[in-house]
Amino acid sequence: MKPIKGVVQVRKVLLALAVILMGSSVEATHLFRNNASNINAGTLDPDRLPNPLPNDKIDSSSVTKYGPSIPADKINGAWDDCTVVIGTSGATNVDYTVSSLSDWNNLLSGLGMRGLTTSATAQASVCAKDGVYPINGSAIVPAGMKLIGISSAVFTDVGTANTELINVFGTVTGMKFDIGGLAFIGAKIRISSGAYFDNNEVYGAWNQAGGFNGNALVYVDRAINARISRLRLKDPKAVGGGTRYGEAGGLVVNQSSGVWIQIDEFIGGGQTAASSSNIGIIKSSNVHIVNSQLRPTGGNVIVIQDGSVNTTIENTRIDVIGGPGDQGVIVVGIDDGNTSSVSSVTVINNVHMTAGLNGSSRFIAVRGTSAGKRTFGLLINNTTAKGAPGSTDTFIGLGTGSFNTIILNSASYGMPTCLSDSGTGTVKGQLYKDGVLQ
Repeated sequence: MKPIKGVVQVRKVLLALAVILMGSSVEATHLFRNNASNINAGTLDPDRLPNPLPNDKIDSSSVTKYGPSIPADKINGAWDDCTVVIGTSGATNVDYTVSSLSDWNNLLSGLGMRGLTTSATAQASVCAKDGVYPINGSAIVPAGMKLIGISSAVFTDVGTANTELINVFGTVTGMKFDIGGLAFIGAKIRISSGAYFDNNEVYGAWNQAGGFNGNALVYVDRAINARISRLRLKDPKAVGGGTRYGEAGGLVVNQSSGVWIQIDEFIGGGQTAASSSNIGIIKSSNVHIVNSQLRPTGGNVIVIQDGSVNTTIENTRIDVIGGPGDQGVIVVGIDDGNTSSVSSVTVINNVHMTAGLNGSSRFIAVRGTSAGKRTFGLLINNTTAKGAPGSTDTFIGLGTGSFNTIILNSASYGMPTCLSDSGTGTVKGQLYKDGVLQ
């Protein structure tokens, strides 16, 4: 039987298409390889590509970059989504020059963002070129803005000591913030609802003054669903609050909910007194400090005030250069000023602590009284502490305000007391002192 004429024509068309597609594939590959050595972004050596490609990304070390120095973690999508590019005075090839708060506000006006905070009705990605940007006031980053620092973009504080440097509602990533040694009180970096503060460095705060509630280098204030990741605090100072522990320091979370914090570096820049605090959590809920490295000078490192609920400290290392503060390294249920207050469900999991000096204090302390200040459901799991030579510190101290604390798989080394328990309903399992089960 002879094939039908229409079928023959279809076969011919399909065969022609196959030949064209094969040729196009070869040509596309040829074009890609040719162009890879000619594009301005750099040269690509195919032999250096890992096989298989991890997460479908190119090994950034195989790219030779020209022009701005772009960090490896910025190669994928740093410049490609810039709405505008900003630079310092004298910078070239920029859309806006920013040398003051007034310049920053002009930028916001040009983007239709002036006056916006939590509203994302206007959207823009602002890429900041290398340079020092003097800001003499509080620069607002609205919810619809993504501020991207390329390599070394520094916002520096040239305002008065008590003026904010930046207030973040949107996204800030890859930036540096220099406080300039100002003897400041109040908040410098304010994190507000919906903010994403990622891969940023803050330094120059060694003259931070004490004696003022809300005096914080980084201040998460009345925020809902804020995220801080890859944060580097180079010289935060442990300071005392106006009236209560935890209300001032390098990082304070105040009356907020749904806050996620991950700190790459927290290297202390001094302390005002043994009663000072480094990180405070005040009347907040669902605050999580995870995967962090803390190396404070001394003082009470993490203070959780009464009235806080669902707090987690997990997968974190704390090396105190000096000794523990007068209350402890991690303090739960400290006075919040109310006559009756309850803290509940605090988890300390996989946390490892050391101290360089004796503090005659506690590594983990639950404060409060059975009459009014109560802490319920503290879980301490897989956590260790090592005292300094000659230490008289205590690993875990539970006050009369402690109820139903659970201690599991934890150990102390080099200190005379592993557990001092004045609480009610404490449960312990696999708690060790210098290798001996307690």
